[in-house]
Amino acid sequence: MVPSSFEKLSFLSKFNVAYNKLHGEIPSGGQFSTFPNSSFEGNDLCGDQAKPCSTIHNRHTEPHNKSIRKTGFNDGMAFGFVLGVALFQATSRNCGPFKKLWILLNLPT
Repeated sequence: MVPSSFEKLSFLSKFNVAYNKLHGEIPSGGQFSTFPNSSFEGNDLCGDQAKPCSTIHNRHTEPHNKSIRKTGFNDGMAFGFVLGVALFQATSRNCGPFKKLWILLNLPT
């Protein structure tokens, strides 16, 4: 997100945040109207220099890559839990899906 406090800056001759994975609304005050549209391209930004902001667009929604990270984290936690239970069964009772692996690797039971 481009902070709205940047509107107060009056000494910028150039401003470019292209391709920085930003999202949200571009401030419309200050010098922002003097910067070319190319300064904001490659992001998920909306405003005067980019695509129009719709009523659906919400600056507080999480970006797509954060939801992917959460899904990956949850999948990893589930996989680790299942693997941990299987290893516990294999080591505690000398049975389960890893019995042959334990014998093959000559691990203590």
